[in-house]
Amino acid sequence: MKRKYILLLICSFFLSGISAQTIEQARALYAKGNYEEAKPIFKKYVKSQPSNGNYNFWYGVCCLKTGEPEEAIPYLEVAVKKRVTTGQLYLGQAYNDSYQSKMQ
Repeated sequence: MKRKYILLLICSFFLSGISAQTIEQARALYAKGNYEEAKPIFKKYVKSQPSNGNYNFWYGVCCLKTGEPEEAIPYLEVAVKKRVTTGQLYLGQAYNDSYQSKMQ
């Protein structure tokens, strides 16, 4: 029985290391401006932790930068509620871009 717990503990360490590496890779892609590549990774993290302000912010900015301002708005609103720095700037841009796309 003890072996099962030890094996479970070892597996959880490996899995947490893999997910940490994935978020770091997504942040690196984001920092380089590769929003299209980072977007699905951030989406996965937002789904797993919907109240995380940073994940919502990063995913929302990726949506905005890839031409989906309406998709970005709810995620950026969460980021603003969580007081993520520069969240209001991007939320305003998403509102503006969404409005302009409706006017065309």
